[in-house]
Amino acid sequence: MDTDGFRKAIHFDLDTATVEATFGKKNTSMAYRKIRKFLESKGFAHSQYSGYMSLRPMSNLEVYRTYDMMKEALPWLEPCAQKIHVLVVADEFDLLGFSREENEDIESPARKTGSGRGKLLKEKSTKAKEASKRLDRKFDSGHDDIER
Repeated sequence: MDTDGFRKAIHFDLDTATVEATFGKKNTSMAYRKIRKFLESKGFAHSQYSGYMSLRPMSNLEVYRTYDMMKEALPWLEPCAQKIHVLVVADEFDLLGFSREENEDIESPARKTGSGRGKLLKEKSTKAKEASKRLDRKFDSGHDDIER
């Protein structure tokens, strides 16, 4: 699958003991600030915790080059990292927004503007729920001896 036309997400996990040894026990947040500053300068937005999402579609080559520059700018990163994952962001939507819309019968801003995106995402959510229910029924009917 060619993923070059998609946004990318980078998530990392740092080893606390190594970060403390590198930056000091009271300065571990400095490592995260340096990573954030670097990635934001390269077109990523902080999405949550140790996760960043590209603001635009990026090729895999661009992601690798960004990582190479990051290793050069932050030479302590690889020794401190336990994992660094790159994910392909094919579609992004807020499940909490769907839940609120369904439970409170309110319209999303996208639906109010007539963009159709809210309706499309609502349809995708409904289809995903239906598929999940079908899997549950199939699982329940064929696997009575297995505990969940």
